[in-house]
Amino acid sequence: MATITTLIPAYKKDYLGETFLGLQRQTCQDFRVIVSDDSPGDEISALIRSGHFGAVLKGLDVQVLRGPKNARLNHRALVDHWQGSSPYVHLLMDDDLIYPGFYSAHLAAHATGRYSASVSRRWYSHLDTRPVH
Repeated sequence: MATITTLIPAYKKDYLGETFLGLQRQTCQDFRVIVSDDSPGDEISALIRSGHFGAVLKGLDVQVLRGPKNARLNHRALVDHWQGSSPYVHLLMDDDLIYPGFYSAHLAAHATGRYSASVSRRWYSHLDTRPVH
């Protein structure tokens, strides 16, 4: 069983490559990824199946679900599918970027026993993924 389950309610395909790259570069690799494809015509599923994301998916444990085609319901469907199957869950938006030590830092905070939940601010970046703030 993975320690963390990453839930991605996917609608926008434009930044998913960078999102997957951030996951691939995590120093803590004890996680699995569930993508709920809410894109028109299930185009994200087709891109994943076709190998469009190439090497950034290499080594990642990724499961793709068909989304309900409703943003609020997509989040709920992911959480319902997770059903507490790992000690920790991370809701990662399809256009969010996470730094390599993201999961390690959160797990270290939880290991202190002082936190039952952790929330991070969004990392804003330029379109080329360079951080702004």
